[in-house]
Amino acid sequence: MKARPLLESIPFGWILLGLGLGSGIALVLAAAIGAVPLSPRRQLELLWGLLRGLPLWEQPEAQLYLSLRLPRVLTAYLVGMSLACVGTLFQSLLRNPLAEPFILGVSPGASLGVTVALALGAGVPFQALGWGVLGSRTAAAFLGGLSAVLVAYLLASRGRHLNLTDVLLAGIAVGALATAITSYLWIRVLQEFRGLLYWLMGSFAGSSWRYVSLLAATTLPVILAAWRLASAFDLLLLGEEHAAYLGLDVERLKRATIAVGTLAAAATVAVSGVIGFVGIIVPHLARRTVGPVHTRLIPSASLLGGIFLVACDLIARTVAAPLELPVGMLTALVGAPFFLYVLRQSRAV
Repeated sequence: MKARPLLESIPFGWILLGLGLGSGIALVLAAAIGAVPLSPRRQLELLWGLLRGLPLWEQPEAQLYLSLRLPRVLTAYLVGMSLACVGTLFQSLLRNPLAEPFILGVSPGASLGVTVALALGAGVPFQALGWGVLGSRTAAAFLGGLSAVLVAYLLASRGRHLNLTDVLLAGIAVGALATAITSYLWIRVLQEFRGLLYWLMGSFAGSSWRYVSLLAATTLPVILAAWRLASAFDLLLLGEEHAAYLGLDVERLKRATIAVGTLAAAATVAVSGVIGFVGIIVPHLARRTVGPVHTRLIPSASLLGGIFLVACDLIARTVAAPLELPVGMLTALVGAPFFLYVLRQSRAV
């Protein structure tokens, strides 16, 4: 017998309130912990002073918090929201609990796109890239991720019909190939880009307000659009034929979801590199908690994804201090066993 979601009977407003409070606590705690502790009260004082227009930037604590800590935790939070939301959409679209940007090849393809762009003539240090180059990096990531999806799409399509299971398998193969080419280019061409190694493994080092602006401009509209289409994804739970019979343009929804999901995932790769398995872990936990109805699932998974990745980044930068681990390494350590667990559970159904 299938287990009932833990919070299915609780009004969704209370769930959102709890996740919102949890998000605030996670952001404050993550910004507080580091080589120089910053108490929640001190953070509030700095934010209030900034809103009042006080000259805070000459204070070392203000520079640390406003230029380093706060942009980093917000970047991690928005990346987590994006990956969890896209993972939820891909799983609903493919009706497979293992679907997510990393497994489908989107993130490795986006990483390859950025790597190729760098190999073709980037002439500035990787960590010193400004907004204009960041925009170009996002475009390269989107083209790379979209190319990977299109290749997987072509490999999986049979005539005009898209075999969704084959998309997952083709995505794994395309992602492995993209990762191999990326590694070769780094070894052969980009050895001087030392910041690239941490970026390839997923890292929030060097986060800035430019990153936060880019992610806010891509992540929040995607989550809102996904929430507005929640009823369409609910119809997909009935199967494609039933959904089409009820008036849903299934093929159009597939194309739109893949395009929008690829753009959101590409933005995360552009700023933080490849961070895998968030799109498997978080939607699975959210589904077990609030149920499969997408009006509840999409916002819950998005907020939970932000909390999850903020916590992962905090652990990655403190567990081996003063060394900093790539956050993608940590999510892989957690995600690979979780992937096998979900695989076993899905085959047991």
